[in-house]
Amino acid sequence: MENQAGETNQSLHSKQLGRKSTENLMADEAANNVPPLPENVVEMIISKICNCNILNSRLVCKEWKDLVARRSLWKLRYKNQGVNWNAIESFIRGRDSANNWVILHAQLSHEILSKNYILNPSGHDGFLGWTTLMKHFFVEEIPRRCNPLPDSPLLGRVDTGCFVASTLWSSKSYQVDLWEEGVTPIVANLLPPFQVKCSQLVASRSDRSAVYSWKVQLLNSRETVYRQYAPSKVKIPASGQWTKVEYAFKFGRDAESIADLKDLRYILFIHEGKGRYDDDVESDGPYGVKFAHVCVTLEGLHDEPSLESMDSDRPKPPVLIREA
Repeated sequence: MENQAGETNQSLHSKQLGRKSTENLMADEAANNVPPLPENVVEMIISKICNCNILNSRLVCKEWKDLVARRSLWKLRYKNQGVNWNAIESFIRGRDSANNWVILHAQLSHEILSKNYILNPSGHDGFLGWTTLMKHFFVEEIPRRCNPLPDSPLLGRVDTGCFVASTLWSSKSYQVDLWEEGVTPIVANLLPPFQVKCSQLVASRSDRSAVYSWKVQLLNSRETVYRQYAPSKVKIPASGQWTKVEYAFKFGRDAESIADLKDLRYILFIHEGKGRYDDDVESDGPYGVKFAHVCVTLEGLHDEPSLESMDSDRPKPPVLIREA
């Protein structure tokens, strides 16, 4: 009797297990038969993912990876975040569509194509971000003996002040880390043709002439200079007029440009100068050349730059002179 009761209980237990297994299988089949979400709904979901996690979403599945590469998804993301799509759309037009999403992500996360990389362009934050090489600079909240500063849309605000050198030679520099600003080697190699445009406003006092020079260097991750613009010193008569000076490093799709961009990391902006007295008496006061609206931007080019325009700022190899 005990054996029969044990066999009966075991039989009931087996039937219960079988019933549960059958129910699990039916549930799994039902789950597998759930129709997938429409593609436009999935696109809408991905468009809401924050910028810091959108790259990880590409790892979910092939469908999501393909969706992240679509222009329509990024257009929706720009709209959701209130960012102007038309400006970036004109830049990526005609570029490699398979990898445009990398540029679109960098622009949405870091505004790489719509900002001034010099965060303190006119001394509104004192000398924050600048390294003073020769400590004879001052900041004027309103330029003295000089015309008011013109408006500049790139600054995102109204800057009314400026940096002022003394009558002693004054020098300072600002270094931009492009990798920290979102322009990694992967992004940089997708940007050509483009240019790194550097500019500033320069003026003298209305009662003092001045002299200045400026230099911009592109450096790799080892801080080795491989492209440089360094014009000669310029003398300015006493006028109080602002003058804009600028230079652009151009990058194309040629092999040398692509090689440069693989390790482009820093932009070093240096300006220096002093004021001049008619009686040649020097004084450590704010009577020298004035600098304002210092600006570094990345801009797209519609046409491939010429090799000559790019070679002009590359260091020239030393010339060996053979003895007779």
